[in-house]
Amino acid sequence: MPKKPYEVKRIGLLGCGAIGSALAKKINDRFSSRAYVAFLNDLDAGKVLSLAAILTPRPEMVDFKNLIAGSDIIIEAASASVSAKTAQAGLESGKDVLILSVGGLILSGLETFSAMNGPGRLFIPSGAVGGLDVLRAIRGEPIDEVVLKTRKPPKALAGAPYLEEKGIDLNRIRGPQMIFSGSVSNAVKYFPQNINVAAALAFALGSSEKLRVEIHCDPSLSRNVHEITASGAFGRIHFSAENVPSEDNPKTSRLAVLSALATLEQILGPLCVGT
Repeated sequence: MPKKPYEVKRIGLLGCGAIGSALAKKINDRFSSRAYVAFLNDLDAGKVLSLAAILTPRPEMVDFKNLIAGSDIIIEAASASVSAKTAQAGLESGKDVLILSVGGLILSGLETFSAMNGPGRLFIPSGAVGGLDVLRAIRGEPIDEVVLKTRKPPKALAGAPYLEEKGIDLNRIRGPQMIFSGSVSNAVKYFPQNINVAAALAFALGSSEKLRVEIHCDPSLSRNVHEITASGAFGRIHFSAENVPSEDNPKTSRLAVLSALATLEQILGPLCVGT
């Protein structure tokens, strides 16, 4: 029986900023025989036109509705304010949806997306950390506590709503200082551009109940550092990652794009590594 020819997938990219643009360029380079960026959408038409001009084949600029309808795979790289809407619309249309602004899903309710039963599939990349496969493995086991400790330089935290609300001046911080400790939902709410890692951990665990988030400002750092510790009946787990910030957006890590590409590789290919 002749082998069925591989169907080249059309990717719809929502968000043409620093992360979305970097991702689009690498997708067309790495996956040209399996997928290509066919549709673009962004509130800033100038960003769409600039990105479209350097991609081959040239993608179409479309509205949200047509991006969902025309794409085989949908990638959200815009913001937490649209990630839940994108996920829901894509899943209900039977599409594969890759969400980078995972925090937006937490704000809309982790349980909502965890309980959705297709027909589409939702993919959440590991982002700037490792160990999500292990956390998935221990879900359902007795867990004492999971702590995410994030340490970043001041410029990576600048503009977070929490800083203004609490009157925190990053320029006056001279040494390592914890500026936040609390739940995943509050971390995502007050640091929407900084803490997608926490949201990804909550989805891996299947719950945010046992997860505590600490955010530290450290002027001596040049990298974004994430440490995860977990303890329970399974033993004790510790992961640490020191990430080089993105050149175009210091609030996120260079690894964010690489992680999204690795997830896309699993969507498109026959091999899935990890739990």
